[in-house]
Amino acid sequence: MNKLLLSVFLVGLLLIVAGCTVKSWPPRSVDECNLFASKATRWSDDIYEKHSMGECYSYFAQKDKKPELCEKIENLDSRDTCYWAVATGAKDKASCEKIAANEAREKCRNYFK
Repeated sequence: MNKLLLSVFLVGLLLIVAGCTVKSWPPRSVDECNLFASKATRWSDDIYEKHSMGECYSYFAQKDKKPELCEKIENLDSRDTCYWAVATGAKDKASCEKIAANEAREKCRNYFK
């Protein structure tokens, strides 16, 4: 009986600890992106963390139709993809002009013709 209780307790504890460390997706607000960004820059230059940060900002840029959030993305290709997604999703032709890659910017412009 004691072994069973101990096993149940340990499994429960493991589930609680695992639940505390798993990041939820999608984040609930852009504030979570900002918090993640501040921790990533302070604690590490890990490329995975920077990519995740960019995904977070891109998610809210598209969801809330806020191209200014794309500016926070460090990776140029990811930033351009963010602007493209906002431009086409929100029918915001002005976002095309913020795309750095010439060919991608031109394709974005042509999307609205």
